[in-house]
Amino acid sequence: MALITTSGITQAAVEYQNKLRYFFYLVLMERVAALNWNVQEVDKKDVASYFIRKGGLIRPYLPGSLGKLANLGEFKESPLIVEKSYGQFDDNVQNYVDKKVISAAGTAGNQQKKHPLERLILEQGTRTVGEEVLSAIYHGVRDTADQTWQGTVTGYHKIISAAIVSGEIATGNGNYKATGAIAAPATGTDTDAYDKVVDFLNAAHFSLKNQRVILEMSNNTYKYARQALRNKFAGKILKPDLLEELRDDCRMPFLEISTSVEYGEGNRLVLSLPGLRDLGVNSRGDFTFVQVRQIDADPNILNFWWQYDSGVRILTLNKKAFLTNDGTITGTAIVGD
Repeated sequence: MALITTSGITQAAVEYQNKLRYFFYLVLMERVAALNWNVQEVDKKDVASYFIRKGGLIRPYLPGSLGKLANLGEFKESPLIVEKSYGQFDDNVQNYVDKKVISAAGTAGNQQKKHPLERLILEQGTRTVGEEVLSAIYHGVRDTADQTWQGTVTGYHKIISAAIVSGEIATGNGNYKATGAIAAPATGTDTDAYDKVVDFLNAAHFSLKNQRVILEMSNNTYKYARQALRNKFAGKILKPDLLEELRDDCRMPFLEISTSVEYGEGNRLVLSLPGLRDLGVNSRGDFTFVQVRQIDADPNILNFWWQYDSGVRILTLNKKAFLTNDGTITGTAIVGD
């Protein structure tokens, strides 16, 4: 069987460049959209401004004694900075050979010779990049000393944790509600997990209660709360639906629940308006997203290189848009096969 040549794989990288860049977006975008992220094309830095209004503007009129509000509010900025990350590996061109593929729909003699590994290796590497970006945007901390996906970008949960430490997220700001640990029911009458979720939602600003909002929780927290709710209904015919009961008990008719592997495991709760977080990327530019290079002394060794820019932003942590608790969260491995 003939070898797949160095020039063949290198040329494949050139030919598939736009498709691979699109494939990266496809892997990323479909899942990111399902998880309620915005995707922003950013060249180094983007700054979003939003206005925080004050109250106390109107008052009864009294001639000769007119008061006024010092200012209506203030603008705040939310920067989104994208930083460069890469992925690479070396492999020997001798590993890649032509494959004879027999069509399942054809006859035994209907054979065609292909070079499937040229495109496959590039596509599968690109898929891995997309999966690792998804992990990083939740749980990463940008750190060039950490040469793993976790060091590529400061993610959603780390931004929240840092804001709790700094005091930007706090009980006094109306965007923090301590619940304590949310655990599996210990007995058939234990309803604590459900009660804590209800208490959390009841602590939300009233403006969040009459519009579409998303409650994010881990898969385990969802299971614990659902089981605790069923304990409340023990002995009754109908099995309660967690979402419907939360909507009714908390008077939040437009509440939605989001659980995902990417979100992680633990008992952190996040209630927010949809579209509150941005993923910034810059891989549609002029530079080459994926390259295949000969840089080793051995001409049979190929270097596969992926490069992109990314960053994460939460547009605002204001109490009218965001609420979290004192729960912890850890990432789960979602990359590879």
